[in-house]
Amino acid sequence: MTHHDLTDRQRELVDFIREWKRSRGYAPTMSEAARHLGVTRGRARQIAVVLEHRGILTHDAGTQRTWRLARR
Repeated sequence: MTHHDLTDRQRELVDFIREWKRSRGYAPTMSEAARHLGVTRGRARQIAVVLEHRGILTHDAGTQRTWRLARR
């Protein structure tokens, strides 16, 4: 799966998580991601879950700041 297979919103979330983690050393919260995307936290989570099902993102359930790019 390439970056081109993603919707604009999915690509924006992946890029945001990648850049946030690179610059700060830890993952953003879903609230921070939602603010960046201009959507609700629930909608940001929906986007992240789709990306998780597609094998692009992963996270540790029940823990904040664990959304990250899946290793391929």
